[in-house]
Amino acid sequence: MQAAPFLRDGRDKYSDHNQTMVVRFFKEVLGGANVEAADELVYPDIIIHAVGMPHDWLNGREGIKESAKALHKAFSSVEFNLDSIIVVRGKVEVKWTMFGVHKREFLGQRPRDQMSRMTGTSLFILQPSGPGAMIAEYWNNWDQWGLVQRLVIEPIESKEAVT
Repeated sequence: MQAAPFLRDGRDKYSDHNQTMVVRFFKEVLGGANVEAADELVYPDIIIHAVGMPHDWLNGREGIKESAKALHKAFSSVEFNLDSIIVVRGKVEVKWTMFGVHKREFLGQRPRDQMSRMTGTSLFILQPSGPGAMIAEYWNNWDQWGLVQRLVIEPIESKEAVT
């Protein structure tokens, strides 16, 4: 396989397209605007690597949809800040912060109807890179322990209070 040519800033000619795909994934699928957008963005048999997630959330495109639905069941007003995005060929890495109001049980923690946050880093591998690409592999590393601690002991008033 021949590598895509790099532009002068180190990004290849498909970097913008690949970044747009991943931003859509966060906004529409994980952010809850349109979970069904996963049908356009994610291969049916996507490979998912995510520590601390229930096993049924790790099974292909439908697992992605289930995890997004569970997130929105537990938290209202979910919003993702994409703190940094690095794109190299068909790989997109995102450092993110999620904000939401904890409304229902999550990770065994009873709801406290308070604004909370979680942070993480995700790596997406798109195939092929560029037009026609879909997310083929998803690595998600998030601060599960930090979230549980915040749900139990650290109420925050608003998103602005922690940024």
